[in-house]
Amino acid sequence: MEHPPFFRGVGQTLLQFARQRSLGLGYGGRVGLHSLPESEMFYRRLQMPEYGNDLEKEGLVYFEYGVLRR
Repeated sequence: MEHPPFFRGVGQTLLQFARQRSLGLGYGGRVGLHSLPESEMFYRRLQMPEYGNDLEKEGLVYFEYGVLRR
């Protein structure tokens, strides 16, 4: 057992939940976030669109899923 334990798939599950919640709230599935540097590759692997560094948010990279197309 790893110390601390490694939870595989939790990040993807949370993003899927956030998109579904966004749909339920009438935002069309849009989800945006500012990523910590050590998490940027995670969002890139998920092919989450990247919109560059946000100087108003300590230069963190902004990622955003747009409206879900059905």
